[in-house]
Order: sequence, then C-alpha cells, then structure tokens
Amino acid sequence: MAETIRLIFHWFTAYFSGGLHWLLFLASVIALFFLREAAKKRHILAYYCAGILLLYFFPLTAWIIMKACIGTDTYWRMFWLIPITPVIAYVLVLLIRRAEKRGIKQGLAALICCILAVIITGSCIYGKGQFLPGNRFKLNGDMMAVCHYLEEYNTDEEIYAAVPPEFVSSIRQYDAKIKQPYGRYGPEEWQPLQQQIQYIYEENPVDFFGLTSACKSLGINYIIYPHSDEAAAAFAADGYALAGNVGNYGIFHNPAYGTEDDNQSQEEI
Repeated sequence: MAETIRLIFHWFTAYFSGGLHWLLFLASVIALFFLREAAKKRHILAYYCAGILLLYFFPLTAWIIMKACIGTDTYWRMFWLIPITPVIAYVLVLLIRRAEKRGIKQGLAALICCILAVIITGSCIYGKGQFLPGNRFKLNGDMMAVCHYLEEYNTDEEIYAAVPPEFVSSIRQYDAKIKQPYGRYGPEEWQPLQQQIQYIYEENPVDFFGLTSACKSLGINYIIYPHSDEAAAAFAADGYALAGNVGNYGIFHNPAYGTEDDNQSQEEI
C-alpha cells in the first residue's frame, strides 16, 4: 500500500510538472459548491470532478485501477478524465460576470486577476521543449523528414527503428509502417531491452555500445540519433553505418538486421 501511495503522488507531480494549475483547478472545484450561479451545473462538474479525484487519491481504488485497468506506468492518464481547463474557465467566467454586475471597473479588475492567475500558475506553450508547427500536420519537421528519408533510402527491408523520445509518439501518427521497440504488449523478454534503449537516449554521457547492443538483440536495423562525429564513429564501430543526415539527426543503418528471416526469428523469441 505504501508503494501505491508513492505512485499516486509521483504521477500527480509528473503530470502537472511543477506547475500550479492544479491549485487553480482545486479552487475552482471548491468554488462550484458555493457559487449560486453554478447551482445548475454543480452536479455535472463539481460532483464528477470530486468523484474522479477521490478514485485517484484513495489508495484502494488506485491499487485496483493500476492492477486491473491501466497499469502503474500510465496511472497519470486518470487526469485525462477530468475536465481541468473547462472547469477553470467556467468558474473564471462566473466570477467575471458577477463582478460585471457591480460595475465596469470591477469586471475589468476581475478579468485582469483571472488572466494573471492563469499566467502565473502555468508556462508558455512555446517554451523549452516545445516547437512551433511549420506544417499542416502540426508535427515535428525533422521527424517527418526522417520518415521520408527512411522510405526513400530503404528498399526491401522492414524498417525497425530506435528513435529519440521526442519522435516516438509522432512517428506513430505520421507513418505507422515504421516499427519501434516501444510499447506495453511486446514479448516480456524484450521489455528490459526496450527500457534500456529509452534510458540510454536520456543519459549523459551516452552509452553508445549499450544502445547498439540492445538494438542488435531486438533486430533493429535503424538508429536515429542527434548527429555528431562522436556518435557516427561509435555507431560505425559496432555495425551501424551513417546512411545520411536529416536536419539535426543522423540515420544509422545496419543491413544485417531488418530482413524477413531476421524478423521471423525475433517473433519466435
């Protein structure tokens, strides 16, 4: 039970990533119980949000949900069930309308306070780690260029690629033909190697030999990695030659893997 409680607060902290929007949301839920203007919507918003929060934070229900439903690694997805932004927006609008009835100055002051509250408790979407969409897909341009290069460069092999964390989900959206060594439903024997690949991408300094060893064990024929002379030399020394550079990333290929016979052997593990 102690481990369940630790996971509850770990994923809560990870989901809100140090921001204070959860305080604004909590204050909004509490306000719903006391604002007369929210009486008609109270049963839809306030009771629903309170119920989901109770399910999330109560150790017994949390343990059941983790074990029987979505797993421990994705427990943070419980927050997807809570309309955090709509609830905050709804309560702020109610407060602004209430202030407007008292006069223009009061309404304007309430509006400014609400805007400041949102700005102070959040962060700019175009900050570090984000990117400005430069295409109609609203996806990372380097990722799209990598996918195009793989399709053009590759001939008769199945593309099985290890990619940086920032590419993982977007490649699945853009080109589902490119296989990746990530997911919850692969063979159990593969999971330590899959986790090893993910961890290595985030290490500093990087264990290039560990990355190539894990990729060989899984039959991965392409490694996508930020280009540098050090990376190119390390990958080449272990069989992954530089096929080309796309944007800030190098595409490294090992032709010994990715063939039909090799893929069949991997499925039999």
